[in-house]
Parts: sequence; structure tokens; C-alpha cells
Amino acid sequence: DIVAKVFSIIHVELNMPAFDVILPVGISFYTFQALSYTMDVYRDDIYAEIITDGKHLPYELIRLIVKIKGSDKVALITDSLCVAGLEPERLKDYPLLVEDGVCKLPDRSAFAGSICTADRCVREVCFGAGIPLVEAVKMITAIPAEILNIKKGNLKDGYDADIVIFDENINV
Repeated sequence: DIVAKVFSIIHVELNMPAFDVILPVGISFYTFQALSYTMDVYRDDIYAEIITDGKHLPYELIRLIVKIKGSDKVALITDSLCVAGLEPERLKDYPLLVEDGVCKLPDRSAFAGSICTADRCVREVCFGAGIPLVEAVKMITAIPAEILNIKKGNLKDGYDADIVIFDENINV
């Protein structure tokens, strides 16, 4: 049995004192979804998840997070909603607005989530933020598996051999 002890902070805004108060609970990772979510960058004991759809975070911030934390403590995530990958005609069934490569609330007041696929995450990080491909692939495979304490994300004995093949433009 594999049991992962994972405590996360997602979709909240905390200032530094509030963040430090909740750390003893055992937070293991934190999701960056906007510029204001930057309090765990300095901590070596906490993973950072970054939504790398090219919309939630600017490339400069992605580079800064990876530089400070190192690719061993950063996980790339899609933050995708169920509408990701749907054909435009099927989107009319959902009370969401998809435009500019992201899902928005109908009144356009905020992002509702991402429509990003994993290959797009890697493309955005490599071609947009300039992170090397090997590091980007590690951050979307091995690091999330490490956070969850599952034997995936690496091609080695005892691990599930999940393989994705993509072209030079990171299209699956």
C-alpha cells in the first residue's frame, strides 16, 4: 500500500505571518496561481506547484521560481478544468468562457481555471520561459510522483513505465 501524506495550500492568499503559522501542520507543497502567491519560494522543505499555461504566471516569474527552488522542488501543473481539449462547439454546454487560451468566469472578472494540457505546460516552460527540456519533463513527471510518493515519473526498475512521445515542438 502506498499512502502519501500530502498537505497543500491552493487558491488562497496568505501573507508571510499567516503562512508561517500554518507550516507546522505539515504543508508539503504550495500552488502558485498568481503573482501574489510567492511566500514559499525561499523554503527548501516545501515543493512549489506552478500553473504553466502561459496565462497564470509570467515567464519571468516561472524562471525565478525554478532558479530559486531548483527543478527538484518545482512541479508543473495544468490546473485544467473539464473543458480542456473540448472542441469549441461543445463548450456552449458549460457556464464558462474560454478565450485567450484560458477559462474565465462569464463576466470575465477572473480566471475560472486552465484549459492547458500537459504537453502545453512543457511547451510554455521550454519555449516561453527558456527552461531546458529535461528539467521541464522532470518537473511534470518525476516531481509530482515524488510529492505523491508513487512509483511513476522515472524510467527505472520498479516504476510504472508510462511513456509519452512528442515531436521537436513538444506536440504529442
